[in-house]
Amino acid sequence: MLIHKRHEIYKNIKDKLKTQNIIRIGILVCSDTSFQYHSLIEELQKDSRFQINIFVVPMITKSLECINEMLTTTLTNLRKKYNNVYSVFNFKKQCCMDISPHIDIAFFCNIYDSGVHELYKITYLSQFMLTAYVPYGYTGLLNYDIDYIMNNKEYNTLWKIYVENNKTKKLTQDTKYTSYDNVVSVGYTKMDLLPATKTMGGNMKRIIISPHHTITNWARLRLSNFLEFSDFFLELPKLYHNIEFIFRPHPLLFDTIKQNPNLWHDNVESYLTKISKIPNMSYDKTSEYLQTFMDSDALIHDCGSFLAEYLYTEKPMLFIAKRAQANNTFTKHGRDLLERLYLAYTKEEIISFIEEVVINNNDYMKKKRINFANKQIIYNQGYAGKAIVDDIRKEIFG
Repeated sequence: MLIHKRHEIYKNIKDKLKTQNIIRIGILVCSDTSFQYHSLIEELQKDSRFQINIFVVPMITKSLECINEMLTTTLTNLRKKYNNVYSVFNFKKQCCMDISPHIDIAFFCNIYDSGVHELYKITYLSQFMLTAYVPYGYTGLLNYDIDYIMNNKEYNTLWKIYVENNKTKKLTQDTKYTSYDNVVSVGYTKMDLLPATKTMGGNMKRIIISPHHTITNWARLRLSNFLEFSDFFLELPKLYHNIEFIFRPHPLLFDTIKQNPNLWHDNVESYLTKISKIPNMSYDKTSEYLQTFMDSDALIHDCGSFLAEYLYTEKPMLFIAKRAQANNTFTKHGRDLLERLYLAYTKEEIISFIEEVVINNNDYMKKKRINFANKQIIYNQGYAGKAIVDDIRKEIFG
């Protein structure tokens, strides 16, 4: 959509909304494991002029069995928290519902139009309503973010993109599709709800292990080291009986393995059975992990978003990296962050991190890491959802 055309459409929609007493907010979500709008909903619920509906949308790239499972799980989990949660897919009739007449402002959890039915694409719905996006994962650390998210044509179509800070705002504005007027820095909505304290006591330290899902040939995004370290992850609890290990893989890792079984010498069911037999190791597949963050003492991972998110806890993390990865995978913003983190390429370096930093409490990079986070990452902490609602009020109600 050309920028001048987008301006014209959105101006007409805004003029219409200014005459309404109720503004209908629709949130389109494919999976509750990728839901970044909890703090936004909390703020919207404080203003009676906003009516909120959540629409669970199927990913058309998945099998019917997978769609059914994802829809059912997402509906169940979100309905525990919110009213007005609906499935747009009718399994009996095998058809999708047109939700465009029921929304004034749409917020998307998924930025990729290619993954959803025509009725739920940003490019389609932008003809009838104001459309907005809040990044689910922290953007700007990976070249993939620039190439496949910020340079995504859907970004140019959106009415508003609410980003994490001024650094990611500038990165987004500097891309070829995005115009300067639709990017607003508000903070990181997902981290608005980071708990202040631990809920789990005890003397045992807790380490989260979080491998990424990119075990196949992802262009510009090959982060995962799981195939190399999967057996080693199971050995760690046996080496350190006084540490509790929480295995929390990216939600797509096991699905990717099932789709590509020849890539791995083991299988998902066997691996989870092995974990269940280890007394000081657990498998965490819950959709929300911020409390797990706060209850932990350290994180070992190779996930892109966790690089920024775990910084909010001020606790040490170890990033399992690949040789010669930095220039190909990370932006300058990402490389600057990696210089302030513990990195590992080998099993020995992972063991060294556990023994020196976690067990001996020698977090010698803490000050450097926290200073970088406070200056370059964390912005408007706890109030991103409020900032979005304030911006909508200003745009619609003046």
